[in-house]
Amino acid sequence: MDDSIICKLVEVHIERGRDVLTVAVPKHEIDVLRAVHGPSNVREGDITNQEVELSNSADAEFARLQNKYRRVNASDPVGIAYRIGPKGLEDFGFELGRGVREAPPQSGVRTHAPAPAAKDKPAAK
Repeated sequence: MDDSIICKLVEVHIERGRDVLTVAVPKHEIDVLRAVHGPSNVREGDITNQEVELSNSADAEFARLQNKYRRVNASDPVGIAYRIGPKGLEDFGFELGRGVREAPPQSGVRTHAPAPAAKDKPAAK
C-alpha cells in the first residue's frame, strides 16, 4: 500500500461475564469496543510490539470498522464511538477525503434469485 499508515496494536481486556477476553487492536478501535461491550467492561492494556498496516483514508477505515462491528438489528457501535463520522479518526493520523464515501454493505442482507415461474415448478402431489 502506498497510502498507508502503520498502527501499533494495544492489548485490550474485555470482561464478558466470568470470562476475560484479551485482544490486540489499533488504539482507535478501543472506543468502538467500549460501545459494543460497555465502557466498564473494556480495559486498555499495554502497547504490543505488533503492528498492522491500514489505509490512511479516514473514510476507508470508518467503512472497515463498520464492516467489522455492524450487526443486524443492533445499534451501530462505530457511529456511537465516532458520532462525527470519519472526521473523528483524524486524531489518529488518518486523512479525510481520500476514500469512498458509500456506505458499507449491511451484514445479513441477502439477494435472492427470482422465484421460478409457475410452469417450472413441479406439480403438488
